[in-house]
Amino acid sequence: MNGKSEAFSGGEYTGFTEKRRKQRQEFRGGLDVVDPDTGRLIGQLTNLTSSGMRLLADYPVQIGTIMTVDIELPEPDDGRTRIDVRMQCRWCHRAVGKNYFEAGFRFVNTTFRQKLLLETFLDRHAQAAGTTED
Repeated sequence: MNGKSEAFSGGEYTGFTEKRRKQRQEFRGGLDVVDPDTGRLIGQLTNLTSSGMRLLADYPVQIGTIMTVDIELPEPDDGRTRIDVRMQCRWCHRAVGKNYFEAGFRFVNTTFRQKLLLETFLDRHAQAAGTTED
């Protein structure tokens, strides 16, 4: 991959260049991302950093959209089964040859506690997977 992709913006596609600064953790099977008010599944998280995530969804997300979601953890982490975050869509495009969309999100207005929960979860996942962040 050359670091460029097509992004969905109100029906138009625009190119963008990869700007991620933190190494991401991959989640093969995905983690459910749900609307905390309705419990409705929004999509599957496929990779995560302490500052953002990639989501697979059945519908496109408008670039700039801000939403609050719960990330459901695969197993309880210190008694928690979810991490709540507020995020903003940075890019979205239809997956090539697929019937779903991929979207990139940046976490916004993240509290110290939320960031600590994300970093702790990522560290534990990396240790379980036998990888560490450089």
